Amino acid sequence: MQKSLSADIFGRWGGEEFVGIIKNVDRKKLKKIGNRYRKLIEKSSITLENKPVGITVSIGATLAQNDDSISSIIKRADQLMYECKQKGRNCLASD
Repeated sequence: MQKSLSADIFGRWGGEEFVGIIKNVDRKKLKKIGNRYRKLIEKSSITLENKPVGITVSIGATLAQNDDSISSIIKRADQLMYECKQKGRNCLASD
């Protein structure tokens, strides 16, 4: 018996990278959720040497396809994230 996830999961993937698994979304909902997180992060700040420092995020969002592997999904999302960084950061790119 295969267990399914009962909730969305977010975690640290690497140095400054995080990955999220979001259930039951289509492209439109994925983009809406991604932009909601992006805007929340954009409104946040941390204090460094007694000064607020703004935070932004570049998001690569993709949907899993039937023939995908974990590796192919991550690779596609990573490519999309780098598109954001090339555009000036603090954006979402989806396919």
